[in-house]
Amino acid sequence: MTRSLWFHLPFLACLLLFSCFAFFSNVVLSVADFVLGIVTDFPSDRIYKLGRYIESSPVLFLPQVITAGLIHGVLFGVSRRKLNPLWLILAFALFPMLNLFVEHVWQRRLIFPLLYAPVFVIGMRLSWRQIEQTFGDATHRNIVRASTIVFWVILLVPGFYLPPLYDGIAGWKFEVDPDSFAIEGTRIVFDDTSRAWFRPSFFHPITQTGRATNSISRRDPAYYRSNSFACFLQQLYAKAYPSAKEGLLPTQWRLGSFAYPPHSYDTILDASRYKPPEMVAGYEYVRIEFVEGTRRETSLDYWQFERGSC
Repeated sequence: MTRSLWFHLPFLACLLLFSCFAFFSNVVLSVADFVLGIVTDFPSDRIYKLGRYIESSPVLFLPQVITAGLIHGVLFGVSRRKLNPLWLILAFALFPMLNLFVEHVWQRRLIFPLLYAPVFVIGMRLSWRQIEQTFGDATHRNIVRASTIVFWVILLVPGFYLPPLYDGIAGWKFEVDPDSFAIEGTRIVFDDTSRAWFRPSFFHPITQTGRATNSISRRDPAYYRSNSFACFLQQLYAKAYPSAKEGLLPTQWRLGSFAYPPHSYDTILDASRYKPPEMVAGYEYVRIEFVEGTRRETSLDYWQFERGSC
């Protein structure tokens, strides 16, 4: 009974979180507003803006519980040898379905490790047992144990890494004909007419190159064409500039080259190109083509940045 209980505890925690997201977020925000109103002068409107990142639609509560329950049931059945291990295929197939029902990324990063925690505990025990049986030398055992711990923690904890060990997809490569290719991207235009690439990592380190701009232009074309988008880019650049002027990406401000690598390869080759945010005149989206050694540049979009308008 005790062994079964510890297996079910993470799932019960998931149910509690689903309930809080769907039904009790307003209560939590009201309490936070009351407490912070007494202790600090934290504005109420900012507290309730945070609510958009906490609350979840009550309509999603039942699909969340059903999908998570099916995943948990399969994992429990396989762990107790009541189900064939092939049932794990169903559990992993339900994983992206549950992803659809959990609205916020931070909630997924909290729910999924809880849901799969028992599997990782079992996997860790099996790994430990196999290490004991395979490696007779204590030094070798300790090395493999340390590597195993890093492996399981990387799998379980979203965003965890221990330099220089990273999770991710290995083996991808991008082949380009050096005499004939085309690139597109956003550039910063400074008031001395110089230009510098707006690096993909200025958006977010896990953003694939071009995805942020394409997503915004498709979902909200009016915003993409407006001065508000220039303000958005300016805010991102102002935040990235302290690192960029040193030749570092925003994610490298503390660990440097040991920092977790971005989703798409990214680097700053010439830090001198990045001028202070006060010198920004605008932003442009360009396409540059090289055809048989001939360079051709086309400006596809331009956003004039007006100081004081943001």
